[in-house]
Amino acid sequence: MKELNCLRYLEKRGLPDLPEARQQMLASLRAEGHSAATLAAMAVVPRHAFAPPGLWRLGYAMMDLWGPTQYVPSPRTIAVMLDNLKLETAQSVLEYGTESGYLSALLGLLVERVYTVELDPAKLWLSSDAFRELGLDNIRQKFADGRLGWPELAPFDRIVIPFAIPWIQDEFSRQAAAAGAIMAPVGPYAGPQRLTRSDLSPLGPLITDLGQCTMPPLTGVWAGVWAGAAAMPMPSLAMADETAADDAATPAGGAWQVWAA
Repeated sequence: MKELNCLRYLEKRGLPDLPEARQQMLASLRAEGHSAATLAAMAVVPRHAFAPPGLWRLGYAMMDLWGPTQYVPSPRTIAVMLDNLKLETAQSVLEYGTESGYLSALLGLLVERVYTVELDPAKLWLSSDAFRELGLDNIRQKFADGRLGWPELAPFDRIVIPFAIPWIQDEFSRQAAAAGAIMAPVGPYAGPQRLTRSDLSPLGPLITDLGQCTMPPLTGVWAGVWAGAAAMPMPSLAMADETAADDAATPAGGAWQVWAA
């Protein structure tokens, strides 16, 4: 496991280390049977440093952390996602929505290359600073609409969407490798959603339901495409083609790499 400059980053953020709280979190996750690789990554990345302002003391509580401008899923949800992505057979991951950068940092410890897209410039800057201070030099970032992904670098072995979407839209599948997988919470914006893993194959996607979750919606031009999605019941995952025409009309997002070695 790559060694991170955690103490330097915590010092820059003006935060203490919380080793006892982190060990309590890991003990709970270990008792649930999560993989050794997932636990090793979560033992290294200081989750409380990515928590919403004012909530860092709850950084290792088994709960979602919701702030006015920032969100971090619960450790259990993160562990389920990492376990079921089966990253030992992946080299590249595309993440839709960097948010605080916590999931990105964990992915950076588990795969060779991480590509993450974020629409909010402030979140992009803060997460970029975190990756630089921690020493995660295998994460590339793009400033673009949260819906657009990174098509010029596709295909990706895994795609992670840690935000609510009404269905697996065709734009996601087009950027995944032929035998890739997509992880996303699928369901109404208001929640709850079902965390799903969609394994792609020539015969169609194989959907695995990983349980209930509640995550904020993926931001961007989704609002125009999925107007009224917040009130929708959970739809079929096979509805992707209905938005193909909207994809063609979507303006391209500006792209730039925030990370600089």
